[in-house]
Amino acid sequence: GRDVDPDGRTAVRYGPRPVDLDILLFDDVVGHLVVSSSDDDGGGGGTGPEMPLEIPHPRIAEREFVLSPMRDLEGGKEDGRIAHPVSNATMSELLASLLRRGGNDRTEEERAVRVLPLPRGRMLRFNRTLIMGILNVTPDSFSDGGKHSSSAEVAAERALRLEMEGADVIDIGGESTRPGAEAVPVDEELRRVIPVIERIRQERRRGEDEGGGSGCGSDVPISID
Repeated sequence: GRDVDPDGRTAVRYGPRPVDLDILLFDDVVGHLVVSSSDDDGGGGGTGPEMPLEIPHPRIAEREFVLSPMRDLEGGKEDGRIAHPVSNATMSELLASLLRRGGNDRTEEERAVRVLPLPRGRMLRFNRTLIMGILNVTPDSFSDGGKHSSSAEVAAERALRLEMEGADVIDIGGESTRPGAEAVPVDEELRRVIPVIERIRQERRRGEDEGGGSGCGSDVPISID
C-alpha cells in the first residue's frame, strides 16, 4: 500500500495517515510496481521517494474485509470470477477458505458485512434480509390507492404499524407507477410526501406511553419511491 499525507507527500510507514491506498489487483500482473510520491508543492512530477508496491497485494487472502466486497464484485462479471493471478482461486473461494480457517463460531456481528451509514448515527447492516414496508400516499396506486392518502396522520399511523411489525425501512410512494397512470408534478408529489415524513418523525410509537418512553417520533429509515 501507499500511505499519503494531506499534502501528497509520503507519510510515515505504518504511522498515522489520512489515506492508506492499496492496489489489490491489476489485471493478471504479478510483481512489483514502483511509484514515486509527488513534489513538496503537491504538483506531481514524481520527485519524491520511490515506493515499491507488490501486486497482487500479498495479504489479500488474510483479510475478510477485502475479500467480502471482492466476492460481491464477482457477481457483476460475465463468468462470475475474479481470480487471484497466483493461486487462480476466486475471491469467493479465498473467502470461504479464510472463514473455514477462522472457525464457524463467529457470530454475524463479528463478520465483515456491508453497511449503509445514515444520519444521526444510524446504520443499516446487510447481514440479514432487510424488510421494506411500502406506504403509498397516492389516490390511484393499483395495490392500495387511496387507503392512506386521506391525511398525514393516517399515513403515519400505517408507517408506525409497519415498523412495529418488523419493517427496517419505510418506502413512501407519492406517484403511482401503475400502467396508464399520469405523471405527477414534482410539487404535487412533495405535497403528498413531506407532511407524512414530518408526521412520522413527530408521531409517538404505539405503546411508548405505557412503556415510559420519551414520546419522540420514530427514527425509522425512510426512502422515497
